[in-house]
Amino acid sequence: MPDYYDRTEFVKPKDLTRWEGFGDFAIDELILFGPNKLSIDIKNQTGLINLVISESLYQNFMYGEIKFLDFSNLTDRLELNGQDYIQISFTTPGFSGKIEKKKFVVTNFNQLKLAYTGKGKEVTLGFISQDAYVSMQNKINGSYRGTVSDIVSKISESNFSTELVELEKTDNEHSFIIPNWGPYKTLNWLSKRAVSASNREDCSFLFYENMDGNHFKSIHSLSKKSPVTEYNYHQPNVPVDLSTQEGLHKKFSQIEDLKFNRHFDKVKEIDNGVFASNIVSLDLVTKEYTVNQFDYLEHFDRTDSVEQYPLIARKSNLNVNKNINASFNFVGTSSFSHDGIDDNFKYSDFTLKRRSSILRARSSSLSIIVSGDSNRRVGDVVILDIPKLEPTEMSSVDPKDRMMSGRYLVTSLQHVINKEKGYTTRLELSRDSLPFEFMNAGD
Repeated sequence: MPDYYDRTEFVKPKDLTRWEGFGDFAIDELILFGPNKLSIDIKNQTGLINLVISESLYQNFMYGEIKFLDFSNLTDRLELNGQDYIQISFTTPGFSGKIEKKKFVVTNFNQLKLAYTGKGKEVTLGFISQDAYVSMQNKINGSYRGTVSDIVSKISESNFSTELVELEKTDNEHSFIIPNWGPYKTLNWLSKRAVSASNREDCSFLFYENMDGNHFKSIHSLSKKSPVTEYNYHQPNVPVDLSTQEGLHKKFSQIEDLKFNRHFDKVKEIDNGVFASNIVSLDLVTKEYTVNQFDYLEHFDRTDSVEQYPLIARKSNLNVNKNINASFNFVGTSSFSHDGIDDNFKYSDFTLKRRSSILRARSSSLSIIVSGDSNRRVGDVVILDIPKLEPTEMSSVDPKDRMMSGRYLVTSLQHVINKEKGYTTRLELSRDSLPFEFMNAGD
């Protein structure tokens, strides 16, 4: 069986000579800023226990938690009052990339006094990105006209300090009034009305943040990106020559733990309209109605996906009955939408496509733990190489598990730095398609 992905596509770390092994990390900066310009160097003045930083395609902002031991009552001297910041910068040794300084707002503070132990007190801080904090306090009131991507750019520039590093162009023109909504609520509402300028079948847009900045991208455009690395799952006792770059990379790319989140749930997918659905739009003024139908296989052929083949067979009957998932949309000649705001968007033309795209993007999902990698981001595409769990002689033709191996989209991740276990990166990987074609039963 031929290989179903090209190993020459992905990029290996340029230099692992300073990488000492699984869990290796280097914290450049870890500073807690309180009021009156006072600060604590957590890296050097306290005992770090655990640091977690999280990203997700389905979360507008980043968030995390840090736990440390305060030996000298420094947090009390800082007089934390809910207007505090934590600045973080760390790297994986030996890599050319570096996480720039990232500032977060402290959202909660807890401390546990460890009396008579000589260990000071245990402090836990929760934090969110600066933009999230701003979005909670700001409201948008005003009229907008133009493409969704242009409006997203304006709202991001006027409300956020984080750079909008990726802005995918959209095609549809809008005119509407925002009635006292927060920035994130507005951006999420816009995402549901965005249609790609390069492909009008693509309406799977998301607004999210990672270590590089803010992004406004569609799932389908993310899916077609070249893979950035490959992860391998093999028995831990297999010897690896760490004196070579190839050996170092093999060790670095090793999956330490793998867990299935979802493989498929066809009953739920059918019920949610992943493969077939329709929407009836009724004009309350003219009493006229239109019917929009969605066919998964037709839509699949017109959009990009992580892998080449659909989740169901070409002759499947799962996409036939459009009435399995039917919904109604009431419209009027006044151009006011179901949200109650002025909106010229034809909701029924795109909502079925978007719903199916978002749901099937998480149809097959698994989580892996790998050696800490500060260069990894949500929105990356990676390759998994998973062997078959059967005797070697039975796997001589193709030793890979073709259901699990192949391309995946990184939909969420956590950077976890632990005093005892070192640095790990936890990745949730999902895909909306398969690296091989399903045949109908009996074919």
